[in-house]
Amino acid sequence: MVDLRPIALDEIGLYAALQQYGQQFQERTGIHCQVKRRGAAKRMSSMLESSYYRIAQEALTNVWKHADARNTEVLLEVR
Repeated sequence: MVDLRPIALDEIGLYAALQQYGQQFQERTGIHCQVKRRGAAKRMSSMLESSYYRIAQEALTNVWKHADARNTEVLLEVR
């Protein structure tokens, strides 16, 4: 619950916060996690950033619980 709206979203933005979370996920689970961005490097509303962050958290949790994966990738595509 603490990571639902991390301070990093306000300080460094969604992409960098996802990179940090991906690194923490990798250290915690042993699953290699790469976070990539495609498109414009711009900020979104705080509501959108929070929502996308939570979606990525849930997706990575599902990878860990259900996919039996060794590698995963999060792609943030901004149009």
